[in-house]
Amino acid sequence: MTYKDFLSPLTGDDFASDQWPVNTYHHQIRKYITHFPDLDDIDIVLVGINELRNRKEEHLAPGISYSADALRRQFYNLYKGNYMVKIADLGNIQAANSFKDSAYALQETIRQLLELNKTVLLFGTHQELLSSHYMGFQTTTKALNLVVLDAYLNLSEIENEESYLTQIIKHTPEYLFNVSHIGSQMYLNEPGGTKLMDAMLFDVSRLGIVRRNIADAEPFFRNADLVCVNASSIKQADFPAQLNGSANGLLSEEICALMRFAGLSSSVRSMGIFDYISDLDTGEQSSKLAAQMIWHFIDGFYNRIDENPLKNEDDFIRYRVALHVNNTNEMVFYKSSITERWYMEVTSNFHKNSFALPCSYSDYQTACNGDIPDRWMKATQKLM
Repeated sequence: MTYKDFLSPLTGDDFASDQWPVNTYHHQIRKYITHFPDLDDIDIVLVGINELRNRKEEHLAPGISYSADALRRQFYNLYKGNYMVKIADLGNIQAANSFKDSAYALQETIRQLLELNKTVLLFGTHQELLSSHYMGFQTTTKALNLVVLDAYLNLSEIENEESYLTQIIKHTPEYLFNVSHIGSQMYLNEPGGTKLMDAMLFDVSRLGIVRRNIADAEPFFRNADLVCVNASSIKQADFPAQLNGSANGLLSEEICALMRFAGLSSSVRSMGIFDYISDLDTGEQSSKLAAQMIWHFIDGFYNRIDENPLKNEDDFIRYRVALHVNNTNEMVFYKSSITERWYMEVTSNFHKNSFALPCSYSDYQTACNGDIPDRWMKATQKLM
């Protein structure tokens, strides 16, 4: 079966109507309404999924979710930026006879669209299907970098089969290289989860750290292949349409800034928004925010600049920092004169070559103060 077999066209009369303001995304997107759109020159595809069940409720009859279309209507009403967009809306993956079948449909749809070199934006379902989103990368990525935004780690022990992150870590064949978990709230998580993440050399950036300086989170996205956003990462007052909300969380402007970071990253090939429940949406506040998150990702996407200080040295300023810690005599940093983004040079003893590791100005300051940045330490241990 091809991905087209899993997708159903948009059915609301308003999706086919021309009664939308000129220059809104409704008029800029090729939509699957009667005929499947031509994807040859398309950069980004939108995919909704209507699945309400989870693994525990697989025996239940398929429910009908309107979350994807509720978000879609808000997005269509937004005006695009000052750039030409090549976006197609492929409709929705409908709930199949079983949760397992829905998970397979999502995995195959993601896999085939990635093989067509399309950037996939997924929305409308809950976090139980996040692992299927990840598994869609199996044939296209050998060392995947995953960024997750979530208030919960859900990883107190590796045998916890209910955790989507556990599903990903235990998946074979193994192609996961790194996980960057952003927005966790310590009082919502067992200490064992953080210890496991540290033991596996994964990144955990707690909510307070992220909010202290949102720009310091940008390097996590720069090498990411897949970005998954759970609604629980957002403060419930800003995003009420979620089941596991918290009084604390990222603010609306902060999550939009992070989504633009994701869009700016030349390596990000897919982004998913999970756990938006339209039935809980007060005044359409959450669907409006989710739509603006997609808008910011797209805005970043069409402002991407591909750069590498080891290949385009003329576009960078090099900084050498003398160190006398852990047998490290010197660290080399690069600052882009075009984007002002920072990188640090990391040498792999195994591969016998150097890599440009995305970092922040704060990492450079840490090295100038005589300490080795945590980002550099984890990278070198992984590359040994």
